[in-house]
Amino acid sequence: MALIEEDVRIAYAASKITTGNNRSNSGRVALWLEASVDDVNQIIDQYSLPIKKTAAISHF
Repeated sequence: MALIEEDVRIAYAASKITTGNNRSNSGRVALWLEASVDDVNQIIDQYSLPIKKTAAISHF
């Protein structure tokens, strides 16, 4: 399944709601979508979304 802009925007909003400090970034969005951070960062760049980009997060 290819990511689309709407997927990233919805996951970003959901991750902001569920973090107690109202912070989110591309790593958290990637976790929500079960996608790679690189794929999320590509959508952020493609659509100039106002989401902070981060490096890949290791899953524990």
